Amino acid sequence: MLDELVDVIETLKARIDAHRDTLQANETRTRVSLIDPLLCALGWDTADPELVTLEYDVRGKKADYAFWVPNDRTRPLLVLEAKRLGESLSNHRRQMALYAFDEGILYPALTNGDQWEVYDYTEMGSREERRVLHLSITQDPAPQIALQLLLLWQANMNSGRPEPANKPIAVVIPNSTPNPLMRRPPIISPGQGWTRLTDFSAVKGADAPQEISLDSQERMPIGSWISILMEVSEFLVRHGVLTPEACPIAGPKPRPGFCYINTVPNNPNGTPFRRHATLSNGICVYTSLSAKDILKRSIYLLEHFGQDPSQVWLKTG
Repeated sequence: MLDELVDVIETLKARIDAHRDTLQANETRTRVSLIDPLLCALGWDTADPELVTLEYDVRGKKADYAFWVPNDRTRPLLVLEAKRLGESLSNHRRQMALYAFDEGILYPALTNGDQWEVYDYTEMGSREERRVLHLSITQDPAPQIALQLLLLWQANMNSGRPEPANKPIAVVIPNSTPNPLMRRPPIISPGQGWTRLTDFSAVKGADAPQEISLDSQERMPIGSWISILMEVSEFLVRHGVLTPEACPIAGPKPRPGFCYINTVPNNPNGTPFRRHATLSNGICVYTSLSAKDILKRSIYLLEHFGQDPSQVWLKTG
């Protein structure tokens, strides 16, 4: 199932890239081309009224989709509000909360065909604490998306208490085997002036570190803060994981339509990078960043490819 789901996600990525303007024109096109195919891949045949009710009435308002356990019309398992591609979801999250409080919907959800959000109202907490799914088809890697979307898998939802398969699963499983890229540098310790990337703090006005170590046999001199991100990126390029197929890369805390690594010096929404540098394989890296953001994005990039950022060391003085 996961292989088929990854194939569908890759198809949707290509479809958004090729037909963005057409799909942004209205909600119906987004639903037919992006939302329905993904729901069907998760076991929800949107043409089967036994499983899915379209335009479900919730106290006079119409939820675009309601999902049911077969032969049980007590209460929908989940309701999904659909918006056209490119429309911000932030203005519609309050509606999700009303579905939960007014109708007792335990799992309200929201999508614009690219971004997907699901909330769990079986527990107390803030909206952020209740959010159990938050992903972007265009920004996140397809295998990671497939794992997260298992939350919406029909068999999982039918259990009544679906288990989220979110980002930690995508990290823990690969790292249960020996790391294929990094070896902990045995000759480096904090006492020798080295600090782990994950422990390093960017002090305003301070000079950049002098060296970076990404492997027990690899120490590189660096002359600026941005060199940290560039050396991390080149390390991943050399090991064949940071490829054009892996782009664009948006995180951490991605803004819709923006990224910091891409095959061209542009964001997915078409706006150009303010400044960029080009890696040895032609990939472009956004470089108009503060020292603090450089450290955050270097850590994120390593984690994004299943690497342990605590094995990267920086030396000052």
